[in-house]
Amino acid sequence: MLLTLLISAQLQVQPVPKYDLEQLYWDCDTAYMKGQLEPKDVMRCLELSVIFVDEHFGGDTKKYNEYWEKNKKEQWARRGYTK
Repeated sequence: MLLTLLISAQLQVQPVPKYDLEQLYWDCDTAYMKGQLEPKDVMRCLELSVIFVDEHFGGDTKKYNEYWEKNKKEQWARRGYTK
């Protein structure tokens, strides 16, 4: 619930600063991996993910996938998750 409120608040700010967008993306990704997202959170996080890929990678999913593979373990660990 708190995650949804934070994401909603950030998405209301136009435009979302790139650093904040990246942090919110990883917050969502980690919460998903932890199994902490409710259905309404999933939809917000998917929306955020699309914005993140568009803003940071110009919509290039190959570049995004390379970035995710390279950074996921470090970003998850920062948020208390290890696979």
